[in-house]
Amino acid sequence: MLNLCDILGGASGIGRAVCQALAAEGASIIVTDLNNQGAQETTDSLSKHADNKHLNYSLDVASGEEIQKVLECIISEYRKPPCILVNSAGITSDDFLLKMDEEKFDKVIEVNLKVKISHFSAKLLVSKSI
Repeated sequence: MLNLCDILGGASGIGRAVCQALAAEGASIIVTDLNNQGAQETTDSLSKHADNKHLNYSLDVASGEEIQKVLECIISEYRKPPCILVNSAGITSDDFLLKMDEEKFDKVIEVNLKVKISHFSAKLLVSKSI
């Protein structure tokens, strides 16, 4: 099996394009996104090669618990962690900053800037001696 890649926010846009480009090169792709339908559509659109296997998981990158569960599923399924991690997850709130309530603002910052994946990935890999 070639590279195993986890693309956060792979249901559309740049994330989908990254998934398609890496799959075309023979990588196995894990599409993670809150948008389940979009993630499935991306997975269905990926190039198939003899040794690659594409899956998708629902994932809120702002949830450490979800990240940990998905990483454990990936390692269980592939017997190794992803060697390439692309964060293309992001949200917008079309509100003017001064009109945006604190909850919306916090969610934008949490998803776009404070991605917990690196922290939980490192902890999980160290705990499993990978």
